[in-house]
Formats: sequence, C-alpha cells, structure tokens
Amino acid sequence: MRNPKCKERLSYRFDQLMSKGTVALVALLFAVTVVVALLVAALACLFTPASAKCMGDTVWNSFMRILDAGNVMGDYETGEPLYVLFMIVAAVCGLFVTSILIGIINTAFQKKLESLRRGNSRVLEKGHTVILGYDEHLSTILGELISANENEKNAAVVILCEREKPALEEELAAQVGDFRNTRVICRCGDPTSFPALRNVSLLACARVIALGADDFTVIQEILAANTLLEDQNVPPDVTVSAVITQEQNLDAARIAGGARAEILYFEKVISRIFAQTCRKAGLSQVYQELFDFQGDEIYMEPADALVGVPFIQLSRYYCNASIMGLRREGRVLLNPPGETLVQPGDAVILIATDNGVAVPGAAPAPVDAALFRPQPEAASGPRSLLVLGQNPLTEDIIREISLYAAPDATLTVASASAAPGETRLRELAVRAVRCDVLNREALWALLAQEPDCVIVLAEDGQGDADARTLTVLLQLSHYYRDRPDAPVVVSEMRSKKNQALASVARVNDFVVGSNLASLVLTQIALNRSLNALFDELLTDEGNEIYIKPLRQFVDPAVPVDLYTLAAATAQTGQQLLGLRLQQPDGRFTVLLNPDKGRHFDFGPEDCVIVLAES
Repeated sequence: MRNPKCKERLSYRFDQLMSKGTVALVALLFAVTVVVALLVAALACLFTPASAKCMGDTVWNSFMRILDAGNVMGDYETGEPLYVLFMIVAAVCGLFVTSILIGIINTAFQKKLESLRRGNSRVLEKGHTVILGYDEHLSTILGELISANENEKNAAVVILCEREKPALEEELAAQVGDFRNTRVICRCGDPTSFPALRNVSLLACARVIALGADDFTVIQEILAANTLLEDQNVPPDVTVSAVITQEQNLDAARIAGGARAEILYFEKVISRIFAQTCRKAGLSQVYQELFDFQGDEIYMEPADALVGVPFIQLSRYYCNASIMGLRREGRVLLNPPGETLVQPGDAVILIATDNGVAVPGAAPAPVDAALFRPQPEAASGPRSLLVLGQNPLTEDIIREISLYAAPDATLTVASASAAPGETRLRELAVRAVRCDVLNREALWALLAQEPDCVIVLAEDGQGDADARTLTVLLQLSHYYRDRPDAPVVVSEMRSKKNQALASVARVNDFVVGSNLASLVLTQIALNRSLNALFDELLTDEGNEIYIKPLRQFVDPAVPVDLYTLAAATAQTGQQLLGLRLQQPDGRFTVLLNPDKGRHFDFGPEDCVIVLAES
C-alpha cells in the first residue's frame, strides 16, 4: 500500500475540518483573516516602509481593508503604488472571506430552521404530559387533556413520535381545533430512544401516555420510559399509562412498567360497557359523561371539614356534587356502609363540574323523611337480547352479559359470518344465526321475536363499518317508529362524528369503542386512583351504576326536592348520581349530577341514576 502524498494528507485534514460544522468554519475564516492581515502588513513594511510607517498601524490598516474594501480609496493619498496594491490584495481577500462567512451563516440558519421544523430541538418543560407514539386515539386524548387543563396555568403536552412535525401539527389543528390555554409541543423522534426521551424532558414530566400501532410497540415505549425514570430515581407518582388490545400482552406490559404502570385492557373495558348499557337505556350516556372532561367528571376532594360525618349524610352537604365514596389511605371505597365515618385524611369521591368546585356546606340541608317511600322492585334485566353483527368483541360481550342475565334469558347473534349453533353460558342461552342483517325481511324476522335489547356491532371486512351500522339503525328506527315498546338499542360506532348522523335513527345509546377507551385512558393518566374505581364500576362485583324507577324511593306524584330524593336513595344504601327524565315524544333526557337546589315535576316513568351493589 503506497503512502499518501502530502497533498492528499492536507486535503484529508481540510475535509475533516470542513465537516466539523459552523463553528469550525467560522474559526477557519477568522484564522485566514488574521494570516492575510499579518502577511500583507509584513510585506508592506518590508517593501514600502515610507507608507507603512510602523507595523501596528499597518496591521490595523490591513484589517480595515479586509473588513471594508472601500477604505482602499484613502490609500491613494500615499502615492505609493506598491502599498496600494498590497491593500487591494487585502480588500479582495476580505471580499472572499465576507462572502464565505455570509454563506456559512445562511447555511447554519437554514439548518437550524430545518431542525426546528422537524421537531428536533430540546424541550424545557416541567410538570407536563408526555405522549409517546401515535395512533388514531391521539386527537381524542389530546382534546381531553386540553379540557382537563382549562383551569391550569402554563399547561403543556409534549408529543414524541416518528411522524414529521409539520404534518402532525396540521392534523391536530384540524382534528382538535382550539388548544385553548394548553401548549402542544410536537417533537419528531424514536419514542423508545433514551436521547429522544431526554430531549422531551421526560425526567421532569408529570405523567406519560404510551400509544402505538400495536401492543409490542406500546410495550417497548413503556419499558423505555420506565427504565429511564427508574434509573434517574424519578418519584413513583409519575405514571406510565397505556391501552393494550390483546389479553396475552397484559402481563408483559405490566412487567415493563413496574409500579408506575396503569394498563387498560381495551376489549375488556368496551365489553363491560356493552353489558352494563344493555340493561337500561341511557347508561351509555352516563358513562360517556363520566369518562370525558366535558360536563361533569369524577374528582377526589379533601374532606377535612366533614371529619366525623356519617357517609349516609354526605349528600346533604353538597348542593352541586353527587357523592360516590371515599378514598382512604390510597384505597377507593365506593359507596361504603352508611355508618362509615369520614376520617382525617379522607377524600370524598364525587361527581362535579370541575376540580375544587364542590365545597361542602357548614351544615346538612334539611330533608323531609316523611316523603321516603322505599318500594324495592325485583331486578328486571333483559330476558331476550339480539346482537346484530359480529367482531372480535362479540365473545367477550356475551361473557359479560351472562354475568347480569336473568334466569332463562336468551341471546341471539345474527351475522353473515356466524356459525349456526346453540350454547349455554351460566343462565344465558346463546344462539347463533347466519343471515344478512341488512336484508329487511331477515332483520324483521329477528325483531319479530320481540327482544328486550338490540346490540348493533360494527363488522370488519364489510366495507365502511359505521355505514353498515347506520343502515341497520335506520331500519330499526323504521320498524319501531309506531311501537311504544321499543327495546334498548345499543350501537357501536368506530367514529365519534357518526353519532350525529345516527341521531335520525332515534337511538339513545351509543358505544364508541376506540373513543371510550381513549377517554378512560386519559382519566387514569391524570388520576391513577380512578383505575380501581372504573374497574369496580364495570364489573359484576362491588358497586355499579343503575337506572331505577323513581317510584322505588319517593312518590312521583308528590313534589320533592333533590336533597330529600338523595337522602331517600342513601337510606337504601344507594347514592343518587342523576336523573333520567321521560320526554313526551318517548325519548328521555339524562341529567348527571343535577343541582340539588332545582325543583323538578316528576312523572311516573321518570328514573333515578344510582350507585348501588345490585
């Protein structure tokens, strides 16, 4: 191998220097300027001593010609052509140096703008929310965080994903719209890379939400975030929340997140909501309002002023809040026994319009116990259910429904892809029928069996799933238009925007699968104690939300204030959460957490929304 020549070595060194960036190039130009100035000054002093005078003045004059070529005009007064030539050489070198310097600065400025455009700059935030990754839930989660931050000062959400920053910002602006007082900061990078995580100030954030196209991507993000937080001894109250779609991946996600992880199993949540909603029309609206940050939400407020007050009396202290339970030493106590006393350090779990709004009164509001009329009625869950359509949620929905099914209840699954057959699950008899539910004759034959509840599921592989659902809903609306005994109809919508279109079908209940999962995830990310609360609400164990006839507690024909109504339900171990008021056209209005200072003229079909064990 031949040795490189001196020219090649110099070229290699020069290339290395040029590749070191803007600072190195500016330093090189400065060095060239100094060398040229000294060289011109030395030559001028050597060959034109009369005009150059002293070395210091000549060096200064040389620098001035390099910086400003116009100064050469004054050199004509010396009358020395050679001296003028030296200064012209310095001025010409200055033109080259200045041009190159402008180019370097312009290139550096463009690189910086490109870096900012791509979202590579460092984030200097504290107490912010970090969202890792991207999926279709991002806009919903961001919208909920913006609503939750309305009363927060200097709120910020940082999104780290591999999408280009300008495209992501345009998409979020179109889908979310007004960011209000929340600063949304997008950064482009690998959400599983430690340098990228440090770049978004993960170590100073308040919470982390992991999103991804699949469970494995989400688990990687959880592992990366938890590892960095643990290595830097970040306090354990910084949680990592995520949704997992496959049950077999739950354990891996929880192991990856350790004690920080709050993992939500998507299919289980949606299936539970379906099972709960089909019991009584209006329940899905209750869950929708509880889960999102529009209207009323669940809060845990300090209760120092209520220490020693029995739980059964708490509803009488709050005019603008509905009581659900107590949080004691980190544990959630939903609807504890009425004689349970509020202890120091307890927080009251309640439904209110915003954090800090619910303030207890100094004394309990008076109630008229003479109006209490406890008349418990036998549970009357649906005895005949019809499921139109089939998707991966179907099996889990049937399993959850079987936990609430009345004795000898039947459930029919109708779909073009169903395998005909009959099975039994606990008290529930399940029958599968293969037919096209979009066919009017086939659908009406199924409806002729007079089901108590109809569930319409979005089917994959059949074109636009929501369009099919809307078509079925329109046929259901037409079939039941003149029938007063219309069943509870629960439909699954993949897109929230299609709910408005479905309003013409006069269906009261909607379960928007991906949307609800996003809402629950956001709630848990902001308050990890809600995970245990939602888990109890959506299972057959413990307390759930029910809609019951108002006549079970008071006489609808007798005027009664809501303080008395709340006390009447509490007397039976149930907490008043809201009202379902029947409208003249057969539809109803759901009022969650009504102001107890309002008065209502109740009718015989009006219902109360309560938290109860059965």
